[in-house]
Amino acid sequence: MNETNLSAAAPEQSAPAAAPEQSTPAAAPEAAAPHEAAGEAVTVGALRGAIERRNEQRARRAAEEAASRWSREADELTAQCPDFDLGAALKDTQFCALLRAGVDVRTAWFALHAQALLEARTPSPTIDELAAPFICPETGVETAADALAGASDIIAEDIADDANLRAQMRGLMHRTGVLKTTGTDENDTVYRMYHAFFEPIS
Repeated sequence: MNETNLSAAAPEQSAPAAAPEQSTPAAAPEAAAPHEAAGEAVTVGALRGAIERRNEQRARRAAEEAASRWSREADELTAQCPDFDLGAALKDTQFCALLRAGVDVRTAWFALHAQALLEARTPSPTIDELAAPFICPETGVETAADALAGASDIIAEDIADDANLRAQMRGLMHRTGVLKTTGTDENDTVYRMYHAFFEPIS
């Protein structure tokens, strides 16, 4: 900024010296032009350099912030999945591309290893397998069905004893419940229209 001001001020300072008629009128502007061009060239170069340095600083800061975020996300993922290795993952070009695109470490890793994780996952037990430990012939629970029926009774009692839960259940029934009737008498009666009746409660 100072160089520009100085360059711009140079013709004004030379004006008094050019006041006498003996001086050549065309010489002063021609002599000042190279100085103005030099001043402008230096100023543009300085600005370009400052802009480049600022961009480099921003890029460096963004890289440091990204590395810190990835390290934190990697630690969180390692706590959930001990098999995860950030060093090994960073050798995968697809994983790195996802990170550069703004995808977090966990999502990127699961996206690339979803199939392997699904294949390695332990199958979920069946409902009968879950009920098996509660079978006890001495107490009348002889089969898995008996155990499940007992569990249903316990859940029903818990709901009956909780006013807030009952209110939530009523709201759910009102929003999603359906009233349905099925007739057992095929003869033409006054209730024939209700032999196959279906209507939402809400």
